[in-house]
Amino acid sequence: MRTVRPVFGAAAVVAIAIAATIFGVGSRATEAQAVRPTPAAADDIGIAVGRSISSRVVTIKFPASRGEPKEVLASAEFDRRIEAYWISVIGVDVKFTRDTEKQINRQLWNVKPSTSAGGKDVELRATLGIRDGSGEFDDSYEGSIDVLVTAVMSN
Repeated sequence: MRTVRPVFGAAAVVAIAIAATIFGVGSRATEAQAVRPTPAAADDIGIAVGRSISSRVVTIKFPASRGEPKEVLASAEFDRRIEAYWISVIGVDVKFTRDTEKQINRQLWNVKPSTSAGGKDVELRATLGIRDGSGEFDDSYEGSIDVLVTAVMSN
């Protein structure tokens, strides 16, 4: 009769060594591995990053005007130097003025952000325009664009 013996290959030996290292089987803590106290809130990366991210809602208003799409400048101000930023358009309200009920044939709006190196402001260059079925921007219109500006600031 033949006896069956388990045979462990090199892969099994490596797997056991990794498991022993991860779970600390048969080892004692060295000074480098000594238990450290829980970091204070100021040392917590989540809290540190959370304090560095801030948002502003900017409403860019377009007064009543007639003609080609109009451009308006606005800015979102922050209290520290901006490292990175992004914007989200969260609302657009556009209408013909003087309670004129017309069908909007084309509506154009755009927001382009920019900031200078080391700056604390995000500049917003917004464009807005509408026209009716005539194909011309010949009617008076007004509106606003709401923009959420989120910035990652330096500490």
